[in-house]
Amino acid sequence: MDKSGLLAGFVDNYSEPLHLEALLTLERSLEKGYDQIIEGVVKAYSDFFDKISLAQKSGKKPIAYLNFYLLRSNTKTGGSSCLISAYDKDWYLDKSPVETVYDASYLFEPLHSYIERLHRERKAYVQRVTYVDIEKIFLGKWHVYMLYMLLLLKKSIYRIVELPNWGFNKLEMSKFRKITNK
Repeated sequence: MDKSGLLAGFVDNYSEPLHLEALLTLERSLEKGYDQIIEGVVKAYSDFFDKISLAQKSGKKPIAYLNFYLLRSNTKTGGSSCLISAYDKDWYLDKSPVETVYDASYLFEPLHSYIERLHRERKAYVQRVTYVDIEKIFLGKWHVYMLYMLLLLKKSIYRIVELPNWGFNKLEMSKFRKITNK
């Protein structure tokens, strides 16, 4: 059997059933701890806004951009961190952005377990399914977990903008909503 046929068999027989199992595990954990997870996201942003406030009291220019990064390279190595950054009007040229790290291990744990199991299962294919093949499978599945994170952020945003330490006034927020809802 050629390499592509062998890999297709591996994906059909091992990867897809294990991935479905990982997604079901994630769904169950999100259902069980949904309120706590949303509360954790809101608290992370509240703490972040406090950090921004302290930085501005120390001379930081007004914040113009908030970015949320899912660190794919970090998740490839078993991590599960997300980076939240606040920039002034110079955006990426801002020499002192305010940053914090959000731990999303609850979200990426099923993905990491899935990949570990694939590495164990590939040994039955006697070096025909390689480490690189598993990494390609990982990259193909990673976006699904990213979408879950985006969904959680979307569900949290309405509570985040109501925080007392949210730094943007209602007029600016209404402009933001008009721009993003087009």
